[in-house]
Amino acid sequence: SLSLPAHWQRDPLATGVIVSASDPRSASFYKAGVSGYSRQIDPQNPLSADQLVDRRVNEQGGAVLAYQLISITPTKVAGADARAVEYAFVDRPIDQPFRAALPVVVHAVDYIIFTPSQYFVITFSADQAEFQNEQEQFQRILKSIRLP
Repeated sequence: SLSLPAHWQRDPLATGVIVSASDPRSASFYKAGVSGYSRQIDPQNPLSADQLVDRRVNEQGGAVLAYQLISITPTKVAGADARAVEYAFVDRPIDQPFRAALPVVVHAVDYIIFTPSQYFVITFSADQAEFQNEQEQFQRILKSIRLP
């Protein structure tokens, strides 16, 4: 579980998604947000932390425009081993004809958190021009995480 700022808007959750929310006060068309999912670890075929990170980097590299890996840093989240995967990509926040919105460079960090039976991917993202301003909220959310 985790705590979100009171003014953040929670989004409907798709299957397998544990959190999806955004900051409606973001000045950009690309709203700062957090999203996350969890997956069980197959005890018959467990993946190492490095394998899971590589898989996530490859997924993101193929899923977003102009993916640029910035860093991979070992860390701890809620007492569990984790990796912070920092990257940037380009997003089209309004992808409709005749609507004025330039593409946005997005700055994001995936926290990949490992427990013996499952792993979690929690992503914080914002327009790169607002990322530093959102860091305080992102850190509060990250510190509020409680693992099962």
